[in-house]
Amino acid sequence: MNENARQGFWNGALPPIGCRIVAAEQRGSKNKKKLEIDPLHADMVRPIYRLFLEGDGNFGPMGVKAITCHVNEPRIFTRGGGRWGLAQIQAILTRTTYIREHRFNTRSHKDGKETRERGRDPWRCHR
Repeated sequence: MNENARQGFWNGALPPIGCRIVAAEQRGSKNKKKLEIDPLHADMVRPIYRLFLEGDGNFGPMGVKAITCHVNEPRIFTRGGGRWGLAQIQAILTRTTYIREHRFNTRSHKDGKETRERGRDPWRCHR
């Protein structure tokens, strides 16, 4: 799985908001998958980054709490149809997958120390 991530393939699980999993190539009986921008949900992620970097045009860059309030006001729902929470906004802003760096198994389960295994996702980040 570390090698799979290092090569830029997705190891499974639910993709980040704004992304979808697509089949990239066939290796024997295995289907290798990668991430690409999901046009349906990417419009949820872009405004979050825009608010964080530029703000809403009135006060400048916003923090996580202000962004959460801002996206919940016009009833912009999560992909599950719910309201946004602080943790979801924080996860979007800090997840390295959005800058095309996919991390897998970053901590050792034995001693809790960071490992150096990282892979690069070749899909374009949200802008």
